[in-house]
Amino acid sequence: MTSLGARVVLAASNAARKVGQSLDSLGKSMEVVKYSERLVPSTRFVAVDGVAPTVSTNTAFVAPNASVIGDVTLGKDASVWYGATVRGDVHKVVIGDNTSVGDRAVIHVAKIQGDFPSIIGNNVTIGPGAIVHAATLKDSCVVAASAQVLDGAVVESNSIVAAGAGVTPGTVV
Repeated sequence: MTSLGARVVLAASNAARKVGQSLDSLGKSMEVVKYSERLVPSTRFVAVDGVAPTVSTNTAFVAPNASVIGDVTLGKDASVWYGATVRGDVHKVVIGDNTSVGDRAVIHVAKIQGDFPSIIGNNVTIGPGAIVHAATLKDSCVVAASAQVLDGAVVESNSIVAAGAGVTPGTVV
């Protein structure tokens, strides 16, 4: 036999649960826009037309919300940071050893107005928010924050593209 106090607590908790469920049902019926949250699994590595990214077994870091898509090769100890996108959907992207792709940086390729891959050498730093579009970055160079290096441009070894600078298509730095 249970005590009177235990039965009162059990009855009160059951009544509270039923009231809560009734309020939840009432709230659902009053919703104007029906919304159901759908969790999306990570899309860090995505194949395009059957071509999946190739990642070195020694790759230092690919952030959970970074995207590496299509014909992309990441070298040894390369890193792709938060929110960055590396997209080799219509051509290849090669990223060398010890290269860092900063937060929100975008690396892409070109097919329509030229046929350019993005080739990035070893020991390169690509700053946060930078854009490398169908360009070549040779070894040990820096593309600073929010800079843009566009179609067919080449940044030679040991060069620096300043923050917010734009390297126009076909330019050699």
